[in-house]
Amino acid sequence: MIVSAALAVALAAAAMLPREYRAAMLGQRGPAAQVEQVLTGPHTGPVHPALSLRGQRAQLEACDRALRGPFAALQTDDRRALLARRCADLAGAILARAPTLGLAHLVRAEAALARADPAGFSQAITLAQRTAPGEGWLAARRLDLALPVWADLSEKARGAVGADAALLIAAPRYRGAMAQRWHTDPPIRPVLVSVAETLPPVAQRAFLHAVKGAGEGAGR
Repeated sequence: MIVSAALAVALAAAAMLPREYRAAMLGQRGPAAQVEQVLTGPHTGPVHPALSLRGQRAQLEACDRALRGPFAALQTDDRRALLARRCADLAGAILARAPTLGLAHLVRAEAALARADPAGFSQAITLAQRTAPGEGWLAARRLDLALPVWADLSEKARGAVGADAALLIAAPRYRGAMAQRWHTDPPIRPVLVSVAETLPPVAQRAFLHAVKGAGEGAGR
């Protein structure tokens, strides 16, 4: 019985290897190749995410780059729709196993944005922030996605994105980039002001100083 059980485990592991290998290779490919790999394979039926967290992250990061990169913009409408659907399905399959994985919620938000689904985007971006509130790089990605469609966000989504902006403004590591955005993206200034006003005075002064420094640097 022990031998049979060991053999079954070995066979199961061998069956998983191709899926894990494809996930690992997907994370190492260039943007164009990632788009193609996401689009290839059966277009109906369930998607099959990697079983390891490392493999799942490689798949999700590839979808993230594919959905926001220039190669996605070059695709036909049908291929862009397929790309969004396959990435949404992949993220959904991963979330069924790991419902608190913030990157998967981010990919679902990107797919909803690509499908022009404002309600789906608001829901996904809110969950993305709730499940990974302290990860600065994800907060920056969420902010990049949400600010251009601020007017279409639900109140919950605005609160979540505002929390991301507060995190980035208050953190020395990201404050300079937020100050640069003040100058390069004037339409978002009202959002940044409303968020900054909720921060402690020390953080407000630090952000104002960063904005001033960024403006002086741009004027040279």
